[in-house]
Amino acid sequence: VKVRHTTLLWEAFVHDATRKLGSNLSSSPQSMHGRSSTAYLAALAAEGGLPTLRKVLDASLPRLLDLLSKHADSSSADDEKMAAAIRGIAAFMSSCYVALKMWERDNRGVQVHPHPLSKYISHILQKIA
Repeated sequence: VKVRHTTLLWEAFVHDATRKLGSNLSSSPQSMHGRSSTAYLAALAAEGGLPTLRKVLDASLPRLLDLLSKHADSSSADDEKMAAAIRGIAAFMSSCYVALKMWERDNRGVQVHPHPLSKYISHILQKIA
């Protein structure tokens, strides 16, 4: 019964929230709604454990990286959107750091392999550099 209850909570507060809020990251990360979505998802990723971290990263980082690709050569009107996307990526990288430090602390120094950012890091560096 407890496992079912935990699964329902994860579905409601992680899976559904990630899906709903993730769309704000693609359309308007610079808006108040986009920034609050980034903050909520980053906090969730930092504190929710490894499955939550991976779920949030998989839902958020591709959207922000795609936004950077689409607007790489666009006008200065999109500068705020680009800056918000870069801040969002930084927030998720910071959340990953916090989540992994907590994991190591709680699991006697055991490190996570592969690193949750390993599939994104080269894309991040290509877009930001």
